[in-house]
Formats: sequence, structure tokens, C-alpha cells
Amino acid sequence: MPTPVVTIAGDAQLEYGYITFTIDLSEAPTDAVTIDYQLLDGTALLGSSTGRDVSEYSSYDFEGQITFAPGDMTQTLTFFVRSDSIDEIDEYVELQLFDPDGARFGGGRSTLSAISWALDDDGAGLNQAIAVTDVTISESANKAVFTVSLSQAFGSTQDFTWSTFNGSARAGEDYTADSGIVSFAPGQTEAVIEIDITDDTRREITEQFGLRIDGSAGLTGTTATATIEDNDTNQPVVSVFGDANLEYGYITYTVRLSEAPVDAVTIGYQLLPGTALLGTSTGRDVSGYSSYDLSGEITFAPGDTTETLTFFIRSDSTDEIDESVQLELFDPNGATFGGGNQTLTATGWALDDDGVGLNRAIAVTDVTIVEDAGKAVFKVSLSEAFDTAQSFDWSTFDGTAKAGEDYKAKDGTLTFAAGQTEAFITVNLKDDNRAEITEQFGVKIDGAANVDGTVGTAKIEDDDGPLPVVSVEGDANLEYGYITYTIRLSEAPSDAVTVDYQLLDGTALIGTSTGNDVSGYGSYGVEGTISFAPGETTQTVTFFVRSDSTDEIDENVLLQLHDPVGATFGGGNQTLTAIGWALDDDGVGLNRSIAVSDVKIEEYDGKEDSRAVFTVEISEPSDTAITLDYSTFNGTAKAGKDYIKATGSITFAPGQTKAFVEVTVLSDIVKEGTETFGLSITPPFPAEIASGLTSSTGTARIVDDAILGTKGNDVLRGTAGDDRIDGLAGNDKLFGRAGRDALYGGDGKDELHGDKGHDLLFGEGGNDKLWLDDGNDKLNGGKGTDTIIVTGTAKTVIDLAVTAAQNTGHGNDRIVNVENVTGGNGVDVLSGNAADNALVGKGGRDKLFGRNGDDALDGGKGNDLLDGGKGDDLLKGLDGNDKLIAGAGRDTMIGGDGSDTFVFTSGKDVIRDFDATDNLEDVDLSGVASITSYTDLVNNHMTQVGSDVVIDALDGNTLILKDVNIAQLHQADFLF
Repeated sequence: MPTPVVTIAGDAQLEYGYITFTIDLSEAPTDAVTIDYQLLDGTALLGSSTGRDVSEYSSYDFEGQITFAPGDMTQTLTFFVRSDSIDEIDEYVELQLFDPDGARFGGGRSTLSAISWALDDDGAGLNQAIAVTDVTISESANKAVFTVSLSQAFGSTQDFTWSTFNGSARAGEDYTADSGIVSFAPGQTEAVIEIDITDDTRREITEQFGLRIDGSAGLTGTTATATIEDNDTNQPVVSVFGDANLEYGYITYTVRLSEAPVDAVTIGYQLLPGTALLGTSTGRDVSGYSSYDLSGEITFAPGDTTETLTFFIRSDSTDEIDESVQLELFDPNGATFGGGNQTLTATGWALDDDGVGLNRAIAVTDVTIVEDAGKAVFKVSLSEAFDTAQSFDWSTFDGTAKAGEDYKAKDGTLTFAAGQTEAFITVNLKDDNRAEITEQFGVKIDGAANVDGTVGTAKIEDDDGPLPVVSVEGDANLEYGYITYTIRLSEAPSDAVTVDYQLLDGTALIGTSTGNDVSGYGSYGVEGTISFAPGETTQTVTFFVRSDSTDEIDENVLLQLHDPVGATFGGGNQTLTAIGWALDDDGVGLNRSIAVSDVKIEEYDGKEDSRAVFTVEISEPSDTAITLDYSTFNGTAKAGKDYIKATGSITFAPGQTKAFVEVTVLSDIVKEGTETFGLSITPPFPAEIASGLTSSTGTARIVDDAILGTKGNDVLRGTAGDDRIDGLAGNDKLFGRAGRDALYGGDGKDELHGDKGHDLLFGEGGNDKLWLDDGNDKLNGGKGTDTIIVTGTAKTVIDLAVTAAQNTGHGNDRIVNVENVTGGNGVDVLSGNAADNALVGKGGRDKLFGRNGDDALDGGKGNDLLDGGKGDDLLKGLDGNDKLIAGAGRDTMIGGDGSDTFVFTSGKDVIRDFDATDNLEDVDLSGVASITSYTDLVNNHMTQVGSDVVIDALDGNTLILKDVNIAQLHQADFLF
């Protein structure tokens, strides 16, 4: 029996009436059918408090499950339209269905939506409005079908122009751009617009594009969003969406999977302050609700695709602009974020309901993404839509990431159509092979149309080192609240990771006694150890901001991380420091302050200069730009000798609270102690900074700590710990021994042995040899022609065309910029790439695949398979009964000892040692269509030319058997 297909219809009712959604099945089910649902804000707001338009009714909650008993074909959901005395246009809500069990939506839809209208009954005049359903579909659906709805029909035919527009999905790549006219006949209230979807094989994030309906006949235009869920990954792809509600209401985030999971899926989350502050005390804006804490874990049971998180918007009497919070997802287990994203973030809005006047605001999601992702996608959100199109200028700006090195600088104009609240900015990233710190750059949105500007931050996590890279960030909260620091790893670790921490006094004092400002909270002492279990990338530590009645400037504390095990701080950093703010809530007047982080960094000892990166923060964002001057000053380290003096200015755009100053630390080969210098933010400070602040400084400590070679040929050995070994010039031998080591060959022909542990081997210049040992290693040949060396008898699988981590049999290893592989004495499966590869099997039954390029394949001992692929290849079977497959190109085959099989299909190939005397070797011609039998071969294709036998397969394809007499050949020498 076919599966029933679900349809849904809404209706329209006046205020103080009831909206009913009708859900139908195409046929009576034999078993029970269940469908989950949630009612979503449109232009009408949900809730039962003042200012809300639609509320729950009877047993019908805003979210739940519909059940069809066997034989039932229709169910309804009813909601109450609240009454007010405001003369306004008709408003709508949207019911979204998902996760049908025992039925289906059809057309590749992941969700099914319908619109119902709350019709205005106040005042005089026309209140007619137009809306469009949002669409969520699989990439393979071929079409996105939007339903366009009028709140009331026209008395005569009315046309509306429409067009598609890009979001994170791009016309020509993900969907087909289109435009046209949608017509409503007299009495008609619904019409359909179909957009073609492009199905590709790229693994990507859940993407969106929009449909814009232009205003006409006195109606304001509107927009809708199509969400395209990827179907090319082997795991469900996660997406997340926020919403907006008035004070004393609820912000709901919807978290979706692109497909129903077979096993349970878990995702970590935390709610982060935006312009709204988190907590339950006076002055806070958003708090947890019911079982939804501000941080925790979302669980999808097998078969479920949608979960929600709800938070409470606290009410106040302050007339203010709309305020934002951000929900951050991390550590998906059983699903993926796609597109190289390490986190996913969505904006939720607390809409102001005090006073009069416009409160509209704009926000940008932060992005955390791996370096090789290719692009960073920022989602820009308006708290309330405009009635007409409105544009905002935007541009990227440097942080620790630099335009041209780490990302491509970009600027432009972002336009929101009437009714549109979300748009996207895409910035291209640059992937390199440098092991470095987690770096940041920003996107600045300039203010326009009485909306203040804002900024968003992209964190680029390194993927080139042998270990996960740690980063840390703090936040800000009022007295009697909590400062939370977020600690991240750049990639999920395979083993447990620990990082020690210590909370340090800044301008705020630490402790629990009178006069102290910040203390430990719960299980978080002011010092301790942070632990990441295998697979985890995010942890937090939280501290309590003690309350007082003193009117003072904002104060800061510093969280310092040190002694990572199983991870690294990157960039030579020995510690990482982040700033947290205790915001003053006493008295009146400006409290904005400045802080500078401390830095502890390793000097690179003659190899290259390093960078000391100071973080400069202001405690609160400003509505206008703030410019601060800075300069370095000597400690025991001296400008010109140990570091390069730096002076200049940094500007905080509206909404920006964090900037960076980089100071070059000069390398040398002199062994010396720890040295210090400082960075000062120099007065006078601008008027936007509190008058009570007199200075702000940070200190850099330069640590000399590396195992270094010389310009000659060195043998360098590491310790049992985590070592950085640099051969510099010369033909060096480097041994990491135990621990997680980083080995740099430098110039010359170097040999790099990681030994035990998860190591980085970087050959750099010259023709280097890199030993593949046990552990999850990263092997980067660098420049020159480099070779992986395998030892032992374990089975080894290496594919040089794969640049991501691969299970080699010795660990999950990442191999890049390597041309050659020499196998061990076990069974090896070695595959080349587009370069000219030399693959050596040595002992064991090996399989060697040259692929593209002019390759040299050497089977060694054992019965081996050698496949040259494209290019002009040399195949040498050597000992054993080998199979040599020439492939395309001009190939030379040498069987060596043993009974060998030579496979010829096309090209101009030569067999140099075919033994025709004992009938133990074969020429396989089964892939040559023009030669059908031995008789055909002898009569039409095989001739003696000098001392050689030439087999002509036509179309320019020939096989030469060197130094073979045709009279020695028999039918048993050939396979057809």
C-alpha cells in the first residue's frame, strides 16, 4: 500500500476568533500516523502577554505532535487570535510540520508549511497583506515550491512581480535564478511559485536563498526563504534558526538535521550574550526557561530531525533598541555542521516594548571555521523588517588574520528587501601549510536608516599542526552575574586533552572577602584543569561577579591558560590569556574601560621572527567609532634587539569590542633567559572612555625554548616530552622520540623520524625523507621531491591524492606535498597523485597505483599488482609473480623474476623481459577490443620487427616485446 501524502491548509479569522489549520492525508492509513509541528511567528507574535497576537488554545500547544488513528484522514490544530484596539494590517502565523511517521510530505520536502491570517477589525481602510511560506527541501528535490498567500482576496485580477535572491546558496550553483509575475484572480487567495534546484555532489552546509514579492496595490512586499539541505555527506547536516519576540515572551531556536538519523545524535550548545545580557538578576535580559539551561546538550532520537530550545525574555521598563543573543552549537556527535564549520550560530531577538519610536537593530553571527573550508559565511539579521528595501555598506577588517594571507579582503552593499530579516556575507579564506594560532578577522556593518552599525568575527582554526590548537575568549556581565570563558580546540582530539588555567587579577580583585570583585563559581575554582574528552572541542569555565554599591568604571579579570597536554597554543605561545569584564551597575555616567592581555611567546631562535599578539578590549561596545593610541616600551627585552618597536592607533568600529596589536619578536641563535617588554594604550583617552581610567598596559614574556640545528649536517634528538626540533640548513637527521613533536627539516636533504606520539613532520626545502611511525601524524614534504618511508610488517594504505587525514594502518595521518612512498615488509596499498610518483612496495603482496603523472612503480619482493594509470610509467615487478597494468601513455614494463602477467589496453608500451621459453608468463590482451582471438592476433596484429615482436592494436596503440622471436610465442602466452 502506498504511503499517505500529507497536505496542509490554513485559514483567516478576525481578532478574538480562532485560526484553524487542517492537515489531510491522501488516503486512510492502516497504521497510526504521527507528525510533529510547531507554530512560528510571521508578522504576528506568539504568546499570551500584552502585545502578542496569537496564543495557544485548549489542548493545542505552540509545538507538539498530531496523531492520525488508523483510517483517519483529517486532523486540525486551532489557535486563538487575541484582540487589540490597534488599527494595523492583517498579520499571519506559519504552521510548520516535520518528522512524519507513517506518511510523507512529497516533492523532496523536509518540512511542510501553511499560513493562517489574524484579520484586523480596528479602524477603517484596507488591511490586506501578503505572505509566502518558507520551504525546507532536500538538494535532490529538483524544485522549491513556495505558496503565496493573501489575507483577503481582491475583487479584480491583481499582479505582483517576484524574483529570487542569493543567500548562502548561489544562483547558477545551487538553484536557478528566476523572476516573474504571480497573478491573483478575483476571489483567489493562494498561488504557487516553483524554483529549480541544482543537485550536486559537493559536501556543503545547509544553504538558503530567498524569494522576494514586490509590493503592489497598497500592499507592502514580503520575502520567504528556501532552505536547501545537503544530501552528499554520510551524516546528517545540522542547521539552526532563531526568532524574535517581545519582552516577557520566549525566544525559540529551531535545530534541524538534513535527514533522519539512524542512531541518536547529540550536539552541545551555549547561549551567548549579544547586546542582551544573560541571567536572572536585575538588569539581565534573557534567561533559561523550564528545562532549557543557558548551556547543555541537544539530543535527537533516531528518526527525529527537529528539536527546539526556548529561552525567556525578561521584562523591563527601559525604552531601548532591540537586543540580541546568539545560540552557538558545537561538538556534533552523529551529525556534521558541513562546510568546515566548527560551530553554528543563530541570532535571537528580544524586542523592546517600552516607550515610542523605532527600536530596530542589526546583528551578525560569529563564525568558527577550519582553515581549509574555503569560505566563511556570516548571517546578518535584522530585529524587524523594513517596509521598503534598505541597504547597508559592509567591509572586512583585519584581526590577527591578515587580508591577502589568511582571507581575501572584501566590501560591498547588503540589501534587505521589504519583509526580509536575514541576509548573508561570504568571505573567501586562504589555506596554507603553516602551523599557527587560531586567527580572527571581522566584518563591519555600517549604520544606516537609524540602525546602529555592528560587527561579526570569524575565527579561523589551523589545520596544519600535529595537534589541536587551543583558543579562548571571555565575555562581560553585570555585578551579581557570571563571567564565562569559552575554551575551544581547532579539531576534535582522538585522545583526552587537558589545559591548566588560572584566573588572575586585572583591575578587578579575585576572592570572596569584602572588597573582592570576582570569585569562583560552583565547581570552578580560580585555578584548575580543563579536560576535553576524545571528540570534544568546547569547554567553559564560569566565575561569579560579586555585587557592591560602588559607582566605578568597569573592571576586568584575566584567564590564563598554560601547560596544554595533547594540544598546543600555536604560534610559539606558551600561555593564552583572555579578558573577562565585570560591568558596573551602580550610579550613573560612563563606565567603559580598556584592558590589554598579557602574552608569553617562544622566540624562534634564528629560524624566523615570531609575533606577540596583544588583545586590546573595551568593556562595552560604542555607537560611534573609538580610536586608541598605543606604543611598546622596553622591559628586559630591548627594542631593535629583541623586538621591533611599534606605535600606532587602533579603531573600534560601532559594536566592536576587541582589536589586536601585533609586535614582531626578533629571532636569534643566542641562548638567553626569559625577557619582557610591554604595550601601553596611551592617554589622553577619547570621551567615549570613562574619565577614571589613567592607563592600560599588557606585558609580553619572550621564552627561548627549541632544539636547533646549525648550518651543517646535524643529528638532533628530542626528549620524552613535546619537542620542537628545527634542523635549519644542512642534511639533518631529526628524531622526535616520545611525545607530540614538531620536526622541521629546513633546507637540505633531511631525514625526519617522529617516533611515538602524534607528530608533525615538515620537510620544508630539499628532497626529504619522512618516516611514517605510529600515531596520528601530519607529514608535509614541503618543497622538493619528498618520500614517505614505511617500516615494519603492518599493512599500510597511503593515498597521496588525499590531503585530509586517512587511516594508513599506522594512525589517522595527514599527508601533503609528498611525491614518493617506500613501503614496508607488510602488505602495502600505495596510490600516487598528479605528480611523477615513485612507489616502492618492498616486501609483501603489494598494490601500487600510479594514477596521473610519469610514475615509477617497483613491486619488490612478493606477488604484487602494479597499475601505472595515465602518463609514461615505468613498472618493475622484480621478485614474485606480479601483475603489471600499463594503462594509458608510453609505459615500460619489467617483470623481473617470477611468473608475471603484463596487461595491455592502449598506448605505446614496451615489455623488456618477457620470457617466451617456458610459457609461465602472460600478455593480457582482454582489454583490447580490436584483437578478438589468438588467430586474429597472429594473422592481423603481430609482426617481427628486427629482434622485437610488435603487436599493433590499431588507432596508434602498440605493444613491443623486446628481444623476443615470434616463433617462440604460443597461444598459452596470451589472455583474451
